Amino acid sequence: NQLRAEIEKEKLHILESFHENDLAVLLDFEANIATYAAQAIHNQAFEGWFEVPLIRAFLNRQKKLFIDDHQLQMIPEVLFSLDYLERLSFSRSQLETIPTAIHGLQGLAHLFLDGNCLKELPTAIGQLPKLTDLYLDKNHLEDLSPELNWFPCLEILILDNNRLETLPSAIGRIQTLRQLSVDHNPLQYLPPEIGALGHLHLLSLNYTEALETLPPAIGQLTNLTDLFLSHSGIKYLPEELKYLQKLSYLDLTNTPLPHSEKQALKEVLPNCQIQF
Repeated sequence: NQLRAEIEKEKLHILESFHENDLAVLLDFEANIATYAAQAIHNQAFEGWFEVPLIRAFLNRQKKLFIDDHQLQMIPEVLFSLDYLERLSFSRSQLETIPTAIHGLQGLAHLFLDGNCLKELPTAIGQLPKLTDLYLDKNHLEDLSPELNWFPCLEILILDNNRLETLPSAIGRIQTLRQLSVDHNPLQYLPPEIGALGHLHLLSLNYTEALETLPPAIGQLTNLTDLFLSHSGIKYLPEELKYLQKLSYLDLTNTPLPHSEKQALKEVLPNCQIQF
């Protein structure tokens, strides 16, 4: 009831002060709308809140929605009917699952699910046709489904601070991927299919203490410009690394790589800034 009273009050405020070119009023309402949405979801009253005509009409036009820092265990499926939504953030909540209804967000390009309790991802999340950025860092992911191969245009995949011991071979099918970060994971090896990521520019594997080497297929990443292996367990690197002639920065600080290997890298990658 209190929430509905706040909405009605805001509704009256808009109707009384709105002018066609009054951008300040619109921006103020947009700022408040996210707060009301978060409150409603937190109180499990979102369905009733969404039925307020003015609110529903406003939300249906929105391209972005940020509902962060709330103790939510699931996303209300009613959100997945927002046809124009391009950016959705549920960072730092308590999400344990993602409803399969997320496939309804056909226009979604940026999805932030970092700082939650996700252990797995639904197949549907890989079928979002316009998704370019996916942030899944600081979750409880132990495995990634082979369904990753369905991502049609993903460019950024952030998997830092999870429980991944490897990546699925299907990772090589995300041909559009440009940035891949798997920092702070118990990675033991990378699949050779990683070499199929021909558009990859940045690969970050910092703080992967169990990772002792990279597959020879790493030499196929001919567009790679930045490779981060700081605080990893890297003891040796494949000679195929010499094919990465676009590599401009290689971070090997605090790794057990032998001195002889370091000297060899300087010779085969003369134009690369190497940090030991």
